[in-house]
Amino acid sequence: MKTLSIIIIGCLFCMKVRSQNSSVQNDSTVKNLKIYLEKNIKFPPSALKDYDQGTMILCFEVNKDQKIGKIRFVRHLTLECDSVVVNVIKEYSQTVSLPPTEYTIGLQFLILESGKPDSEVIPLDQGLYKNLLFEINITTEFLKRKPSIVY
Repeated sequence: MKTLSIIIIGCLFCMKVRSQNSSVQNDSTVKNLKIYLEKNIKFPPSALKDYDQGTMILCFEVNKDQKIGKIRFVRHLTLECDSVVVNVIKEYSQTVSLPPTEYTIGLQFLILESGKPDSEVIPLDQGLYKNLLFEINITTEFLKRKPSIVY
């Protein structure tokens, strides 16, 4: 009987955490942040030139005033990609209706061959990152692949 009550309490806790997480992701201020980032983060020309692509994971804190602060990287990509993202986030002046704590977002920088589907997009494992709000794919296209030198 004791084991059963522990299992029930655990299930209720998991359901509450899951419902809070989905309500956070559906919040209009979080959606506005995502739209803002998608609109303003551009693929750096130097990253395109060097074919730098991959996944970046970053965390930021939401303070008591519901403003974004203290940005840190869990996984960075390149200096150019990192600085573009940090500068865009620092310019965000709107409030975010989230409880004050640390949140995570994932960004994938992908260079896609023109006319090909974006099958290279690999979703993040939701369970790996604390308070993962959303993922964004920053893509750019090129007409043909950079020639490789074969010896």
